[in-house]
Amino acid sequence: MASSALTQLALGARDLLPWAVSPVEPWYEWRGSYDATKMFGSGGTLTASAVNGTNSAWTDPNDPKGYRSFGGSGNSIDMGTQLGRPAEWTIIAAFNPGAVGTECVCGSMDAGGGSAKAWGRIDYDGTGTLKYSFGDDTLWSAGATTDAGLVVANTWVVVTLRYTTTQTVVEFWVDGVSKAVTTTATNAAESSGASRSWRIAKLGDFNRNFNGDIGQVLIWNRPLSDGERADVEGVMIAKYVG
Repeated sequence: MASSALTQLALGARDLLPWAVSPVEPWYEWRGSYDATKMFGSGGTLTASAVNGTNSAWTDPNDPKGYRSFGGSGNSIDMGTQLGRPAEWTIIAAFNPGAVGTECVCGSMDAGGGSAKAWGRIDYDGTGTLKYSFGDDTLWSAGATTDAGLVVANTWVVVTLRYTTTQTVVEFWVDGVSKAVTTTATNAAESSGASRSWRIAKLGDFNRNFNGDIGQVLIWNRPLSDGERADVEGVMIAKYVG
């Protein structure tokens, strides 16, 4: 049996659980079709400190392509400071933007637009250019892909970010294809003691609300190998992009 068939077979059995729906066990997973107020993972279950807005709706939890819809105005899942920023990390997310604007799928930034504690940002502007940020408690850095139009309105996409301490940029993949990124600018921290709020459908305490559907957000507290990354992306692309 081909490895892809084995992956799909394993995924089918594990998909009955609220977590472990990836061929590579995540640190934490947010799954819109199961219980969008929680993250499940090896560190236990995290419950959102706030679910903002009323213009959101769960889909059928049994829908294999389940997701949660966000209305773009005050809607977000606020995990607060429960997600301590790992030194290295990988994030893979599947989403379908209703409109391509200045919006955020997930991530952490604090009031004022930047923080030394920021991390895990999947964000895009009006041209569909993807953005990221990460910090080291003293300074924070931000950058973006050099390719515009990577995110298209009303089109499902799977985006991967991978960060290691040896890098000066976050690596990007869109539907499994590597994309170039800018060299980061290092900026003075907003505040070394600033709070860190990690959210789904909003950029931390910044008002960049997502308008559209988000299916899953998977987080690892380590850099996935290229093989592991490709395995997860393959399953996510087959499920959401088709």
